[in-house]
Amino acid sequence: YRLLQRAENVTFIFNSNSEGIRTGEISRFLLRMKYSGVLDPGFQTPGFEIRTNRPLEGKVERTAVHQEILDRQFCGEEKGRLSPTAINMWLSCTMKFYYRYVNNLKEPAKVSAEIDPAMMGNLLHDVMKRIYAGFAKELISRELIDRLINDRENLFSIIRETASGIGGRNFSMKSDGNILITCDILREYVNRILEYDRNLTPFRIYGLEDLHNFEISLLTDGRRVRAGGFIDRIDEVKGSRRIVDYKTGKASDKISSVGDLFSEGRTKDYDAWLQTLFYCEAFYRRDQSMPVRPSVYRIRELKEGYDDRLPVRKGREEGFFVDDYLQVRDDFLRSLQEVVTLIMNNEEPFEMTEDRTKCRTCPYAILCMR
Repeated sequence: YRLLQRAENVTFIFNSNSEGIRTGEISRFLLRMKYSGVLDPGFQTPGFEIRTNRPLEGKVERTAVHQEILDRQFCGEEKGRLSPTAINMWLSCTMKFYYRYVNNLKEPAKVSAEIDPAMMGNLLHDVMKRIYAGFAKELISRELIDRLINDRENLFSIIRETASGIGGRNFSMKSDGNILITCDILREYVNRILEYDRNLTPFRIYGLEDLHNFEISLLTDGRRVRAGGFIDRIDEVKGSRRIVDYKTGKASDKISSVGDLFSEGRTKDYDAWLQTLFYCEAFYRRDQSMPVRPSVYRIRELKEGYDDRLPVRKGREEGFFVDDYLQVRDDFLRSLQEVVTLIMNNEEPFEMTEDRTKCRTCPYAILCMR
């Protein structure tokens, strides 16, 4: 402070940004000079205004390049197929579909010690496939299900092997508490499925994670779009072929009409039923020897009194259960053709969803600056 008395020009710099343990306030040394009647220092505040790019417009007009990519992917030589996941994505947000299927921007693989809901669902699918894989086309009796339930060591061994090797990582079951918790949850889910299946016996399983493809004709020009996907489980119960989908997350317990599944901006709760009916169509194209029935196992609700059938009911009306896919096939196929025709329409733009709550978990939200 004494050195300042003879100095002609002195400059002090301090950072007013508050980060970490810094408060952004000037020191007592500088405050003393500020209020000194002798020194009377001047203050300058240089700053930099940081702005984001201008907000994106809410839609991207489709170009010939966009259309060529979709045509080549679903109608041309690339041998891709339009999956129910892609259709559900289009119905949720067409801009999300644009990023994923036009720009081929896949979600980055997450390396995390946590087991997220999507990963839990994949694990359950793998576990159930391992449990039932050895009984394909065999008559599964109540006694067999009882043996599977009572052989806890074998069930936990299957669950442990599946969970410990997830994502190519080898977890230590003794040290990784997260995996232990995951195994306990999976064991509860598996028991619920087996308990429910026991009440359906006898039945036969004809497919586990099998690929089924079919073609959808566009309403405009008659072109054929390849479609298909992997069906979780196909079994035969009481003279019907069930197309079963396991859901560890939320799924609607009813619909008021088939058209609800294809309504613009609808919630994700309808995804499971659209996917299951989609697979019913794929299977029906191949095998029409007996009735085909959609079935969704909402695992969290799977207990005594649960009904895996699809209820179609508007408000308090009585409605009906879909015991045969043919009850709703005409409506479903017409709506499916309409939405696929829209997806392949070269004049249809890609637009951001108006429901911004969907952006909270969207991996592409940063691209939309939301």
